[in-house]
Amino acid sequence: MTVYVDVPSSSGGDTYNTTPKSKGKDFISEITIWATSTGQSQYSFSKSGIKFIGTDPSAQNISSSDLYNLIAQAAVDQGIALGYNYCGSTGTQSSVIDPSSLSHNFSIRCSSTGVVATQTSVTSSAGTIQ
Repeated sequence: MTVYVDVPSSSGGDTYNTTPKSKGKDFISEITIWATSTGQSQYSFSKSGIKFIGTDPSAQNISSSDLYNLIAQAAVDQGIALGYNYCGSTGTQSSVIDPSSLSHNFSIRCSSTGVVATQTSVTSSAGTIQ
């Protein structure tokens, strides 16, 4: 799966988009998805799979951790849109492993407006980071 990510400007705005047709996208990343033995979807991406495609070189000043957070959220949101994640009556969990081997953990819940993925924590093998 491919996701397109914008670095947020100081004026706000969208931070990612799932289609390449939108102009002004800053980064593209390839995402690998697989199902776990518990039926959850797990995503991962590598540093070599992230490419700068924007026209504003200042976007490249984003920290790796901020960029990884944007890519993780975009990956889960696009996975929901493509049906890789489902929303059970009590919600489900999903995670995205980034190039730093950190796990971005998401809670996926149903709401009246659709399925919502919220990042709940970032963990490493040593414990919770945020």
